[in-house]
Amino acid sequence: MGTKFNPITGKFDLDTSYGANIDDIDGITGNKGDILVHDGTNFVDVSVGADGLVLTADSAQSSGVKWGAVAGSGDVVGPASSTDNAIVRFDGTTGKAIQDSGIIIDDLNNMTIYEATNDANPEIKLGAADAEELHIQTVYDSGAQTLDYVLFQTDAASATADKGAYRFNVDGSDILDIDDGGIDLDANKGISINGTDIITDSGGTATLSNIDALDATTEATIEAAIDTLANLTSAT
Repeated sequence: MGTKFNPITGKFDLDTSYGANIDDIDGITGNKGDILVHDGTNFVDVSVGADGLVLTADSAQSSGVKWGAVAGSGDVVGPASSTDNAIVRFDGTTGKAIQDSGIIIDDLNNMTIYEATNDANPEIKLGAADAEELHIQTVYDSGAQTLDYVLFQTDAASATADKGAYRFNVDGSDILDIDDGGIDLDANKGISINGTDIITDSGGTATLSNIDALDATTEATIEAAIDTLANLTSAT
């Protein structure tokens, strides 16, 4: 039995020329929100899930479906707008609110940190704690945003000498340390000006080279030292 539209009456009429069967649902009762699904043999009732759940396919279920939580769902709330490419940070301690930041990572992975506030002096800190850290800071002129100088500073709680030293290594080779005593060149390293050696070291023997002129104070100091030398002989 089926239906067909009667253009004369403007209604649908039952018509036995169309076949339609509704099988195997007699006696099914349900509750608000329940749905009917076919389990491959009969229609079965699937009870409505808890609030917030969604219906998903699951071949392990006899009905072929089940209610479950939406993957990745949550209740984190962000601001009404944001800065493109800005790093997201938490706002408060609830774990549910996020906010914009002034740290930008662009599409080429370049990181930019600007703080256009008088005396802001933005900095980067690396370490285990405030007393065990390296920090690099841009220091502004007082009451302004103009860059005065860049501060490289280490903090180390240990009383042992030279903790928190800077070590400069180029392509796997140690070049020099900056520690409590100042600048300490590694063995066989030296100082050059525009590619010309000025101070070089070979096995602990340092050589001063290519000094074209001495100022008056240095010259007087050298002359005074020579005057005190006994048995001074010229090099051959």
